[in-house]
Amino acid sequence: MDDPGSYRPISLLCVSYKLLERLLLFRLEPVVDPQLPTEQGGFRRNRSTVQQVVKLTSDIEDSCEGRRKAGLVLVDLTAAYDTVWHQGLALKLLQTIPDRHLVRFIVDITLNRSFIFRTSDGQWSRLRRLKNGVSQGSTLAPMLFNIYISDIPDTVSTQCGCADYLALLFSHKCWSEVEEVLSLDMQRIAECLSAWRLRLSTAKTTCTVFHLNNKEPSRKLAVTVNGTTIPTPRIQLNLESRLTANSPSGNTWKASVAKLEPVIDSYAFWLSQHGVLTPLFCELQRWTWSTVPQNMPPQLGAAAPILKS
Repeated sequence: MDDPGSYRPISLLCVSYKLLERLLLFRLEPVVDPQLPTEQGGFRRNRSTVQQVVKLTSDIEDSCEGRRKAGLVLVDLTAAYDTVWHQGLALKLLQTIPDRHLVRFIVDITLNRSFIFRTSDGQWSRLRRLKNGVSQGSTLAPMLFNIYISDIPDTVSTQCGCADYLALLFSHKCWSEVEEVLSLDMQRIAECLSAWRLRLSTAKTTCTVFHLNNKEPSRKLAVTVNGTTIPTPRIQLNLESRLTANSPSGNTWKASVAKLEPVIDSYAFWLSQHGVLTPLFCELQRWTWSTVPQNMPPQLGAAAPILKS
């Protein structure tokens, strides 16, 4: 509460200006949306976070069914909307919108802004000009930010994005291969973000693993970016190591993978409670930590997540 960096300015705009932005959005959306990457699911028509969650869940289940080890990196940015570089955004608008006069109009009405700060005791600051960022509260802001991050490089790992949140998933038989690929992909993304003056949030960027190996219940990924190892939350997932077609209660590989869904849902709930990739996983908050063990079958009781501080 006492940290000024925890607060973000919100733009209070007049009704006529909101109508103007809405008209611009309706005219620009058919032109801009086809040029955005398919991995981006935030603030786009006919796309939602649900689709991104379903894709991630399906890929994780496929990796477990194929007896592969999956690594997931959840990427978050620091004050993403407030650190958008105006000149860089103008350049990308020119590359996206085939009308320089319209681009200049958008730049003038959205980026040429000033502000005055007022304290609780009635004191006013002098007029200052915003040199970075898009206005939170503006109708055009989400689309402008999607344009700004639309050139994130392709990666070997699977990407799922929602606005300023990004998930990277890669699976392989070998842990070293998973760590190497995710580290290389993270380095490429970090270099791209740095080139456009965006910063990774070291406090919220995290990684985790999904596998069916009881011998490695506390496995952590050694994924690095800019020489720093990305932290892995203390979550433990165990399944029976011997699963056959004749196991009791249908305890086959396929059945066990299907029973991973509530575990994944529970992990998504933990992520949402801790502010990590919240919009991307908020649709999976049907489960709670207390209800998972009661809903898991007896032979898979060890599969319930264990959260340690």
